[in-house]
Amino acid sequence: MVDRLEITRYNILKSLDMLSFFLALLITLIVYHHPFQTVYLAIACMQMLMVAPVFSLCGTYSTDLIGRILPRVVRLVLGWAIIFTLTLAVTFFWSIDAMPTEDSWFFWALSSLFLLLAFRALAFWTFTFYHKKHKKTAIIAGAGELALKLMAALEKSHYNSLQLLGMFDDDTSRSSNVIGHIDELPGFVCKHAVDEVYIALPMQAEERVRELVYQLQNTTASVYFVPDLFMFDVFSNASAFQCCDINILALNKNRIDRGFEILKRVEDILLSGFILILISPLMLIIGLLIKAGSPGPVFFRQYRYGLKGEKILVWKFRSMYVCEDDEVVTQARQNGDSRITPLGKILRRYSLDELPQFFNVLQGSMSIVGPRPHAVIHNEEYRKLIWGYMWRHRVKPGITGWAQINGWRGETDELYKMGKRVEYDLWYIQNWTLLLDLKIIWLTITREIISRSNNAY
Repeated sequence: MVDRLEITRYNILKSLDMLSFFLALLITLIVYHHPFQTVYLAIACMQMLMVAPVFSLCGTYSTDLIGRILPRVVRLVLGWAIIFTLTLAVTFFWSIDAMPTEDSWFFWALSSLFLLLAFRALAFWTFTFYHKKHKKTAIIAGAGELALKLMAALEKSHYNSLQLLGMFDDDTSRSSNVIGHIDELPGFVCKHAVDEVYIALPMQAEERVRELVYQLQNTTASVYFVPDLFMFDVFSNASAFQCCDINILALNKNRIDRGFEILKRVEDILLSGFILILISPLMLIIGLLIKAGSPGPVFFRQYRYGLKGEKILVWKFRSMYVCEDDEVVTQARQNGDSRITPLGKILRRYSLDELPQFFNVLQGSMSIVGPRPHAVIHNEEYRKLIWGYMWRHRVKPGITGWAQINGWRGETDELYKMGKRVEYDLWYIQNWTLLLDLKIIWLTITREIISRSNNAY
């Protein structure tokens, strides 16, 4: 839930971050006795304009990180590194003489990082002190599954600024947190001057909700209605926004759209190009071994569903004696699959058979990180069995993904396994950040390849 307090917090942090870069530049000019020129003002404005989008993408303003110091510092340092890398790139390509010496560049960078960390620490202590001094009381109408989830979420958020007094429900024995019947709620709010009331009743209790809101209009409490979207697991990350004063609830938002889609494409081009240069000798060796080990082509090409459900041709190193791409495709089995070649077992064990997909990434039909593409026949099967399955295709398929590093890869011999894979894929789409992509890539290398803690075969 985004309220005015969170918006104020975001604006304060953003302003402090922008001020950090500007002050660092001024301090550097003073320390090294450089005269202030127009070019420095342009650079300062450029850095300040980059703060909001870059830091937002890195997740530095996320409320999920409240109370977790190390992840917040890591994301802040990543955002700082990106901004200074872009500053160096701009000054280099446009031949701008920003700082005359390497020492001044180094001092400028370090001073900005120091100020960022110092201002963030000051802001954190200030927010914490404020919330402790201005605690609000709250109660919840309802005691079902939704209400219990809401209570757990409220207790760990907002710098612990809320003091939850309890729940009210028709069934007073439903939970140990219930302190009264729901009919007693309005009187309790008036008597104890409760600050906030959260209505977490089932969606079918429309009349009861309407009556409760009407009774609460005679109090000074802020009233929040929590829609029962947990009845649909895929809607658990729904968010609200306004369009021309009309309130709209986004049930399954796609985080990777508009400007973020461009950023992710830049990420894919830079990383896939760099990786292909590094692995080209290895790919050549694998190709020669495949050709010498068994008859057939080096590459296996199969149609899969890509962005918006359109068919794409995915490349892999051939790891089987057969190349299936018919109406019936038998998924590889973990044990005793006679179709897999001896070399193919090694390639699949370390996911080396998927290296040619970096060409798909460079070409634009795939991304390095995203939901794994499935065979067309499997897509047609699972879209009828798993609700929300095709929402995976609102983004480009990936070589690795959030589901894979969390163990949901390999054979899906039971429906729940594919269901969990889809669940993790949808979470990734709704919560994407640049830092999350880098985290998945790193964990793929360390956990899935080096440690061999996967289900590939």
